[in-house]
Amino acid sequence: MAAAERRAVIIVESLVHEPGCRPFDEVVDRMAEQLRRHGFVAERFFDLDRELLARTGAQLRPYRVLLVFNPAVTHRILRCDPAAADRAVVLVTVRDTGDGIVVGASDPAQPVPPHLAAAVRDLNELLRTALSAAG
Repeated sequence: MAAAERRAVIIVESLVHEPGCRPFDEVVDRMAEQLRRHGFVAERFFDLDRELLARTGAQLRPYRVLLVFNPAVTHRILRCDPAAADRAVVLVTVRDTGDGIVVGASDPAQPVPPHLAAAVRDLNELLRTALSAAG
């Protein structure tokens, strides 16, 4: 399965805040902080709605994409397979649906070669814990 196909799988997607309950940027900041507390590096933030507006004129509700990785797990993955860095990078999304703010994350475990399975399972568990703690 190609990386683009694999990245479409969502491991966690949940409504974390009802409409008007908490400002969108505060939810994004809280998510990034929880990820950092669980050992993730939030290396890159994409302001998807602003980028699409600027480049295509398309208007979306607020939508952020965070590119994150966990250095300890990434090291384990790369020791097993130096070409498997894509297994260690995870996309976390925060989006306003109009009915609330939804958080999701791509699943680095779909599919997983046997020699990476344990490290990727640990990464999934860390992600689940961090995303749950932010809600």
